[in-house]
Amino acid sequence: ISNIYSNIWYIPLVIQNVFAALGVDHPDCPETANFVRGWNHPCGMFCYPIDNGQRTKAIYTLHTELRGFLPVALVESQMASMLIETFTNLQAAIDAKLHIAS
Repeated sequence: ISNIYSNIWYIPLVIQNVFAALGVDHPDCPETANFVRGWNHPCGMFCYPIDNGQRTKAIYTLHTELRGFLPVALVESQMASMLIETFTNLQAAIDAKLHIAS
């Protein structure tokens, strides 16, 4: 894994935006017995312009640890659909923003 991350940092490009996240524990949101609580290790998205600023390339890193006794197949299928939903929603938000600006 460290090899994957070290390669990202040496890509020679100008990053325009970085969106980062990290799981935290907070006393106002204690664990509940009826729910499985996952953990996000450091993750985020790096965005930079391509095609003379006409498009944006996004590099998304995610390291989520779903705790509990969940079947691996269930976790993997849900993670894949969550990623698709995330980028579908991101595209819709960008399209809406562009529509408002034009």
